Amino acid sequence: MSATYQTPISNRGLPAQKLCTPPYYHPIQLPGVTASIDNVRMKFVYSKSAFDFSANQRIDTIETLLNELTSVTLFMEGDLDHQYTPSNFRVGNYAHTVTYKLNEGRSFAVLVGRYDYKESSRQIAAEAVIDFNPNKVPARAWQRITGILAARAISSHVVRFDLAFDFQIQRSTLQLVQRPGSRYSLLSDEQYTTTEYTGQRSHHAAVKLYDKGAELQLPTPCTRLEITIERSRFKTLRQMMPDIISLAPLELSLAFDDLPPVVQAIIIHPDLYERMRRKYSRNAWAKYKTLLEGYKPGDSGFFFTLPEDQIILIESYVRSYIAELPSAHLRPEVIT
Repeated sequence: MSATYQTPISNRGLPAQKLCTPPYYHPIQLPGVTASIDNVRMKFVYSKSAFDFSANQRIDTIETLLNELTSVTLFMEGDLDHQYTPSNFRVGNYAHTVTYKLNEGRSFAVLVGRYDYKESSRQIAAEAVIDFNPNKVPARAWQRITGILAARAISSHVVRFDLAFDFQIQRSTLQLVQRPGSRYSLLSDEQYTTTEYTGQRSHHAAVKLYDKGAELQLPTPCTRLEITIERSRFKTLRQMMPDIISLAPLELSLAFDDLPPVVQAIIIHPDLYERMRRKYSRNAWAKYKTLLEGYKPGDSGFFFTLPEDQIILIESYVRSYIAELPSAHLRPEVIT
């Protein structure tokens, strides 16, 4: 991987209350933000059968793959338990699921053999996918399994991933803006800690904004923004970034008096943003939003945004990370 930073070894695998920062695997650390790949779905495609020269016969790829994924020798090498589950037929689902369980409740899964229809008969496509979180699952575990999956694969690629941004600021100072035409939901727990969602979860452009510091009981504030990205639809990171309102108090500048009353009202009362957006036409709202984006007295502003140079660096990091991930098992690293 191109980024060389990672969470200190002492932070990985410990109970949450002992952490001083969230666990990371090869993040990129910039002033005010740490970005990392927080969840990955990777796909492998195979021939339906292969020739085993040692046995001098053809072997079924899926059967052989399942035997290797559930081999006893795998689990004698470390704390890696597994559970195998067959699936009922449904087009698009996978026939077999192998779940790997580690300590501290961490786990990841491999799905093998996608149900398909071909020539009016039930078929199983020779495919497999692995879902894992590199920030939580030790590299020695997922790299061991991706090595097995890649050994006989014709091709492999990342299908989907979550990009996580961590900011050392209070969650209560930010508000996520609903994208036009997308779903929005707000959840609040008994400590009044809020989690906001926009878009359909696990789908391209879905966004989650929540209090990572409270989740991990960290000693310092940590607000996390997660964006789900389908690699085939990923164009630019700037296009993916949602609008986030900064709820921190603003010192009004002299330019405030020159703004339209609507914009003035939103700056003073950010909770009016959604109501006003729905009230005005698209063209009128585009003008008001431009004024909101341009209102930056001092170093603050109405919207919470990343500088353009940071966006460029993070996008470069993401593209390099995702391109190299299918072959990461060829360069194993000792991370416990």
